[in-house]
Amino acid sequence: MKYHLSTSNFKLKLVTEILIIFVLFGVIEGGVRLGADWWGVPQGNWLRRDFPVTIHQVNQGQYDVIGIGNSRVESGFNPTVFSTVLPETSSYNAGHGGTDATIWLTLADHFFIPQGNPKTIFVILSPLDLGTNNADWNMFTDTFLASEPLTGEPSTYSEYLNQYWYTYRYRANIGEWLRQWQPLPNHPDNRELSGFRANDSVMDVDAIKMFFQIEPEGGRYPYSIQGRSWNTLENFLATTETMVVVVNYPTYIHVMDGYDAYAPIWQGFVDDIAALCAEYGVMFWDLQSLVWDGQLTEQHFSDPTHLNVGGSVIFTTEVATWYEQTLINP
Repeated sequence: MKYHLSTSNFKLKLVTEILIIFVLFGVIEGGVRLGADWWGVPQGNWLRRDFPVTIHQVNQGQYDVIGIGNSRVESGFNPTVFSTVLPETSSYNAGHGGTDATIWLTLADHFFIPQGNPKTIFVILSPLDLGTNNADWNMFTDTFLASEPLTGEPSTYSEYLNQYWYTYRYRANIGEWLRQWQPLPNHPDNRELSGFRANDSVMDVDAIKMFFQIEPEGGRYPYSIQGRSWNTLENFLATTETMVVVVNYPTYIHVMDGYDAYAPIWQGFVDDIAALCAEYGVMFWDLQSLVWDGQLTEQHFSDPTHLNVGGSVIFTTEVATWYEQTLINP
């Protein structure tokens, strides 16, 4: 009886200690998650941790190549793959989901180029990023343009960046460890230190055809690319001295209802972007060709406008190979 009693006490003590460890870990993790928003973060959408993390990474990394854009870049430009093709060339994914071209071009102009001094900026976009139907983003962009890091001295932001970086690095390492057993393809924390956000899902074409159709004038597909984002792109191309390459991001929207009528409009947008690049002597590269020649199939997309991990390998390999053959060893 005495033996059973001591064994029970031992088990109870062990379970209690394990629970205490988990509680302490939860308190620490909760403090880290919440504390990031308490450390004097500037107002507005700079509360988004991806912005300061990206700026810190670019400032510290001295990357040769930086890819900028929105969520299509996040899940499409894979620096690990880029380094496999070009081991001597460092790269970083500075894509930010849910942002229009005005935001990431301003980030590049204000922070990435003057502080990171990259050799080449890849502006990876599609007509979707320059449309005037992005009403949901307008307030977000207005707040961003009026935020303290852009209106004040960049040096006033450095202390906050350093604090935030330590917080993020802790969380990113925990996330990397957890993903070994439980991949989180669409989780907001699923962002690697290279900036790449892995997405393992595969598009269901039948579901896309059933529930979605292209409605240029009433939906999310642009009817016009004249507006703030277009003007920001033109100003960026006209004034930036760093090597810039504009890439038309491949999409799979041709499987959607309404595409046949919309195709000439879409191609007109691509032609307009190409003409704008030619006007300012900027290289333009239309990688929709990866879809038309069959290198990218429906299995390489998570939805009609986003590549998954498999698609990112093909896309980034093409970008890195072109970069080597065109700009490094022409």
